[in-house]
Amino acid sequence: MNMVVSLHDVHPSSLVLVERQRADLRRLGVSRLNLLVVPRWHGAEPVESAPEFVSTISRWRDEGDEITLHGWTHSIEGLKEKPRHLFWTRFYTNREAEFLVASAEETRSRIATGRALLESFGWSPVGFIAPAWLLAPHTIDVLRTLGFAYTNTRTALIPLRTGTRPLQSSSLCYSARSAWRRLGSQIWNPLLARSLRHRSLLRVSIHPSDILYSGTWLQILRLTRQAIDAGRVPRTYAQCAVPGA
Repeated sequence: MNMVVSLHDVHPSSLVLVERQRADLRRLGVSRLNLLVVPRWHGAEPVESAPEFVSTISRWRDEGDEITLHGWTHSIEGLKEKPRHLFWTRFYTNREAEFLVASAEETRSRIATGRALLESFGWSPVGFIAPAWLLAPHTIDVLRTLGFAYTNTRTALIPLRTGTRPLQSSSLCYSARSAWRRLGSQIWNPLLARSLRHRSLLRVSIHPSDILYSGTWLQILRLTRQAIDAGRVPRTYAQCAVPGA
C-alpha cells in the first residue's frame, strides 16, 4: 500500500511556504515527496534567475524527492480560450487551465521548453502534471512523443511507457480560494480518504497556500499521519509508474 504526497506550484516565490510544508511532512515520516515545479509562474519568476531556489530543490532531490514538471506558466495568459473552456478557466480554476486551452503545437513547445530548462539544472524530470490536472486530449500524445514516463489526472496515475492501465486513485486536494471552498474541502477529504483506504495508492496533493489556514493544514497532517500509521509507504510517482524506478 503506497502513498504519494506531492507539493504543487513550487516556484521561487512559494519556496518559503513549501519549505515549511516539507519540514512538517518529513517530521511525520514522509521520507520522499513529489515537487511540482513551475518554470515561469504566471509568466514571470524564471527559476534560472533564482540560484537559491535551484540549490534548494537540488538538495531535496538528493534527499529522495522527485522533481516533476508542472506546466510552463500555470496560466492561460496569451492562450486563446473557447466557450467550452470557460467553466474550467473561470470557476474551477483562476485562469490556470494552461494545458486544457493550449493547442497541440503550443503544448509541445511549452512542455519541451520546460523540460529542457529543468534538465539544465541536472533534474531530468520523467513526469508531467498539468495545472489543475486539466489536459486536452492531444496532451497525452505529446507526452508520449516526448518520452515522458507518466502523467496524472485528479482521479488516476497514467503510465505512458509501459502500456499498463491507469492506476485509479482520486487525489486528496484542498481549495483555499474562499472560506466556503475551504470548508467544503475539510468536509470532503476525510470522506474521500476513508473511501480510498483499500486502494493500492493514496495521493495527497498540497498547494503552498494550504499551510496558511490552520484547519486545512492540521487536517492534511492528520490524514497523512493516519495513512502512514495504517502502513502506507511514501513513494514518488516515478516509483509507482516506472518499473524499477
